[in-house]
Order: sequence, then C-alpha cells, then structure tokens
Amino acid sequence: MHSYRKVIPLRVKKRMAFINITPQVQEALRESRIREGLCLVNAMHITASVFINDDEPGLHEHYARWLEQLAPYDPSPQRYHHNRTGEDNADAHHKRQVMGREVVGLTAPDPAPKGSRGHRGDSQCRDPTAAVALCPKLCPRRSTQCHLSAPAAA
Repeated sequence: MHSYRKVIPLRVKKRMAFINITPQVQEALRESRIREGLCLVNAMHITASVFINDDEPGLHEHYARWLEQLAPYDPSPQRYHHNRTGEDNADAHHKRQVMGREVVGLTAPDPAPKGSRGHRGDSQCRDPTAAVALCPKLCPRRSTQCHLSAPAAA
C-alpha cells in the first residue's frame, strides 16, 4: 500500500468561514503521484468541518444562517453545558456535527473529456462540481490533512 500525507495549514480570522481547499487537495494529489486510490480529507480540529458542495457564495451565506439558527453562538453556560468547562465554543461543536468531519473521495485518471466541466489533470476527484470547504474553526492553529492511499502498484 502506497500512502501520502499532507497538512494544509489554514488561517481563519472569523468565528466561521468557508474556505475552498480544492486547489490544495488537487495539489496534494499531484504531489502524491497516486493515480488511483482513495483520498481522505479530514479537518484536524474538533470544531472544524470538511464537506463537498458547490463553491458558491450564496450557498455559503445560507449555510452560515442555517447553522446559526440551529446552534446559535452563546458563550454563556446556561444554553450549552459544554461552556461550563471554561470554553465558549459549544455552538461550533454542534455545527461541526451537522456539516461533517471528513470527506473520502475516489481518485482516478480524469474521465472527463477535454473542454468539459469536469476536473482536468492526471488525478482528480470524480465529482465535477466538488468544492471542498472548511467551516467553524475556533482555535488559533488551523489545518486540515490530506491522506491519500492506493495499492502498492499505483
């Protein structure tokens, strides 16, 4: 089994942000030289999330409003028992549960013909509309990890 790991550091200035990390994941795929296998993208903080969807600002705005309605920010310990530990990020834990913690994709030689909407290059995720993004992250050091693995013959 051949594997490759890359950490993608991120700096988020707000309590919640949507960052398209598709280019960094694609670069990790190229660096790995793995042509066919699995790609795991994992947010490496308990209040961060990685998901696949269109990279569209209106969609991000709707996600932010929807998440805030589901789990509003409230640093007081009355709403969230977790905040009784001295932290104030219980809402981010709930938001992360909704959005997910990791994405597993299949890498393969690009099946899309030249000029199509699909990804181009030797190794890409197969979903032509995929945009990987990161949301609520409340710690000062932010990163996500790319883990790629394939059979030894890859």
